[in-house]
Amino acid sequence: MKLSVSSAALLLLGVQASSGFTLPTRTTVERSLQQHPLRSPAIATTQLFMFGGAGAGSPAEDDEAGEEAMKKTAAAMGMSVGEYKLAMQARQKLVSAMDDKIVTGGKADTVLVERDVNNPPKKFEIKITESGKALGKETVAKDLVAALKTASEAARKGRVEAQQEMMKWVQSQSPN
Repeated sequence: MKLSVSSAALLLLGVQASSGFTLPTRTTVERSLQQHPLRSPAIATTQLFMFGGAGAGSPAEDDEAGEEAMKKTAAAMGMSVGEYKLAMQARQKLVSAMDDKIVTGGKADTVLVERDVNNPPKKFEIKITESGKALGKETVAKDLVAALKTASEAARKGRVEAQQEMMKWVQSQSPN
């Protein structure tokens, strides 16, 4: 049986949904396919990542307006400016660690899922080799679900590790 593009997209979305990923609705995919039948569906979500954009770091020391804004923000959060700067550095380190930490699920010689530990992931790749395809559709689907679950669990553990590393870094920076 040959799968249409929309059926394949919906199958993949269903597999991802069973693994805890945040996904667009079915109507979004169908609408995208109706508008552009020759293209793969392009889907954009409005969900923000864990630390999206705000507080990108300390302003330059000669930027008086930036320093003043930082003082106001720190005061509003009940922090000193030093604590606020430390928190922003910790946030940047955590984001970087979560982007750089890559986990896998499955087998490299058949079906492999590779992703970072962000939820939802910024990097997400599924690799199905020719020997994997030779196993048949049912086996590939079963292996893909197992690989997604394994990678999802590894990502959860990776997030915890990244948060623990960040907390150790903060403790090492704090004056005792």
